[in-house]
Amino acid sequence: MALLDAQHRAMTDLINDLHQAVDGGADPEVTGKLFSELVAVTVQHFATEEALFPEVHYPEADHHRAWHHKLRKELAVLASEVASGWRKVDTDLIDWLKGWFVNHVVVADRPFALAVRGAFPDASIRNQAL
Repeated sequence: MALLDAQHRAMTDLINDLHQAVDGGADPEVTGKLFSELVAVTVQHFATEEALFPEVHYPEADHHRAWHHKLRKELAVLASEVASGWRKVDTDLIDWLKGWFVNHVVVADRPFALAVRGAFPDASIRNQAL
């Protein structure tokens, strides 16, 4: 589905931007802003997926929603730590972000993607925001 793909691309771009900013020695204000934007895009992405669960009759919706909830909580803690200056956006955090993103797209979203394709065989026409 084009909307979900666009959100995944935005998340990838933000993680890459963060990596470049950290490697380039960017000011913590810059990396903090990028991280906050990534968190916002991720939270919106999860909401988009969750809005589709009933439409596609996704059988793993409860499990997937619980996974989103856990990740939202982790991201909220990290965002608070970054915003307060207690934690820097560094290579360790970026490695963690890359790990969860790959797990999200490759592992967690695979069955959901199959459900979406089954419910909307011509998903390219379903680009509107939910």
